[in-house]
Amino acid sequence: MLSTTGMWLAEHSEQTTIVSRDPSDFVNKIRNRGWFAKDIACDYTNPHQRQNLLNATIQDNSPKQMPPEYKQGTLQSRYDLILAWLHQNPVPFLESLSLNCATRNARIIWVVGSGFDNPAKSPALPNIISTQTLEIAVLGFQMKDGKSRWLSHDEISQGTISAIKTQQHEKVIIGKTNPWFARP
Repeated sequence: MLSTTGMWLAEHSEQTTIVSRDPSDFVNKIRNRGWFAKDIACDYTNPHQRQNLLNATIQDNSPKQMPPEYKQGTLQSRYDLILAWLHQNPVPFLESLSLNCATRNARIIWVVGSGFDNPAKSPALPNIISTQTLEIAVLGFQMKDGKSRWLSHDEISQGTISAIKTQQHEKVIIGKTNPWFARP
């Protein structure tokens, strides 16, 4: 659902790393457009894979396509921008990303579902390093002719790209989350 955002990031960034359960096909699409992207396969719900990600250094897996600064073991996996869409128990993992993978002044954009904005609940927030910025992109819904629907893949991507560009440093609603009873 964030593929357009991933493409946009690869086009507009010096270094892009895609982390997902199976990132290789997507990263190949990015490379076919002439942009560089590193892929790391990780199921963040698997503690062993999560720890491997947190301990990872950039590996020289494809020397023909990797810039010279990516020599094996020389570049730690520290990121200026982390765009994370995590579903199950995300707070501890976001805290680990903040400590282990983000630069001192990183922006961490946490993409969450509309349930995050439930007026009857108070969502848990991760504790991140004080010099880092946590921004929350809430995926809402759209209303048309009195009917609601979830956001399309393109609407999600365009909303997250907008959140990256605007740097609002707060919660951003993509679509709408009110009225709460109108959720699809």
